Amino acid sequence: GQSKSDDECKSMIAYFDLNGDGVLNFDEFRIMMS
Repeated sequence: GQSKSDDECKSMIAYFDLNGDGVLNFDEFRIMMS
């Protein structure tokens, strides 16, 4: 796998966090992984 910094991970989560709650729900996670 690839190593990501904390900031890269936070940016990726923020991009896919469609409802803006700071947490990926299952649907958001599924979109991110596709």
